[in-house]
Amino acid sequence: MADLGDLTAALLDAAARAGAEASDALAVAGDSLSVVVRGGALEQAERAEGVDIGLRVLIGRRQACVSSSDTRRETITAMAERAVAMAREAPEDPFCGLADPAQLATGWDLAALDLVDRAPPPAPKDLETAALEAEAAALAVPGVSKMDEAGASWSSSRIHLAASNGFSGGYGRTSHAVQAVAICGEGLGMERDHAFESRNHAADLPDPAEVGRRAGERTAAMPPIVVEPAKSATLPELMTKLRNERLVYVGETHTAYGDHLLQLDVLRAMAAHEGELAVGVEWFQARFQPVLDDYLAGRISEAEFLRDTEYYERWRFDYRLYRPIVRFAKEN
Repeated sequence: MADLGDLTAALLDAAARAGAEASDALAVAGDSLSVVVRGGALEQAERAEGVDIGLRVLIGRRQACVSSSDTRRETITAMAERAVAMAREAPEDPFCGLADPAQLATGWDLAALDLVDRAPPPAPKDLETAALEAEAAALAVPGVSKMDEAGASWSSSRIHLAASNGFSGGYGRTSHAVQAVAICGEGLGMERDHAFESRNHAADLPDPAEVGRRAGERTAAMPPIVVEPAKSATLPELMTKLRNERLVYVGETHTAYGDHLLQLDVLRAMAAHEGELAVGVEWFQARFQPVLDDYLAGRISEAEFLRDTEYYERWRFDYRLYRPIVRFAKEN
């Protein structure tokens, strides 16, 4: 397997040769194995392994990042050249940079963290057996009618970070996990819950039957919720139920305009009852809150607002889908 320290060193060297004033590089290697069972039979088995590399270059207060899963030397050279070209065109960021060398750790005791299981990885058959035990235990709980799935997995990962300020270090970790998802009831009265346990060392992992039993007991203990389509709540009825809630999440499909109009209707109804609201969205990152404040206060135009929040670079969905919500916030 590739030496991650050598890969990060190669990335830093390529960045310097391409003209970067400073840089940091990351290399991550991982192996994983997972098994899912359903109905007492193997449903899915998956094995994955790979190495990923990333490079950040800095030119003054400008930066750019690139990544790849191709670790060939010619690819590393092309990555560095592309990153430097991107950084030269990037806007200045007053907060970017590397730590002063005097601030860097010079030694650490990774063994004390005990993150790596030195025992051999489990065989696929061992994971299948664990998943079947978890499923059987969940189904044995009174009230559990079926299983969504049960599974067991193992993974091993290594990470190495190096920077042109002199830092170079990494660590590895392993993970063993068992999960079960149980279902109670039938039709519209079905309820689902789960149990999941993960440990760095296989010896510390709870018995799979215990995990399955916990999933079944959690599901069986859930109060039944019956949904009658003919009596689905209207928006006023829904808002009556939400009136005393401090936090309300309204989901959406990004490209579904109707979903965004429903979000707007909920906002209007809550504002009518509550007055002041705080609206949280994923379309704009927290670092751009000052730009949002300027736009809502009328100090900048909509075009300036979209440019300065880097909306079309970071989110990219048609802004017309979201504009009614933003305008509502601006007007209220």
